[in-house]
Amino acid sequence: MINFKKDFDKEFHKVQKSMLAHAEQLAANQGISLDYTSGSIGALDSILVGIAREFEEANVPIDEIETNESAQGIAEAVGCYIAECIERQHGKGRWLKSEDGYGFEIRSGATVVYPMLWVMKKMLDPSGYSLEHTYNKWVKP
Repeated sequence: MINFKKDFDKEFHKVQKSMLAHAEQLAANQGISLDYTSGSIGALDSILVGIAREFEEANVPIDEIETNESAQGIAEAVGCYIAECIERQHGKGRWLKSEDGYGFEIRSGATVVYPMLWVMKKMLDPSGYSLEHTYNKWVKP
């Protein structure tokens, strides 16, 4: 059983809003415009492949990406963008925090997804992991 911290959602929704500009800038740096639809999730796959390539070119070992501050910031920004897409398509969600990380509850508790973890998985396995597939599996009705 996961123990979620109380009163986390309200504060993290503020963080979510501030992180959207970071996600948009990451996309703009690669010539991609994000539109907050479920269709833009596929563009995130492309963006993150480019970012993973940048980590590789900077000689960041794959086993250090999860603890790399830049990678964590990217996971947070893009994860918040994914949560915003979910909210625009399915209504307000709720951020949850446990000892295992951040979850995002959608459909009034019917589903909890982990968009920041999805982003990190994509950076760790850019050619094998698909945000779009994962999003479609867990989020799309």
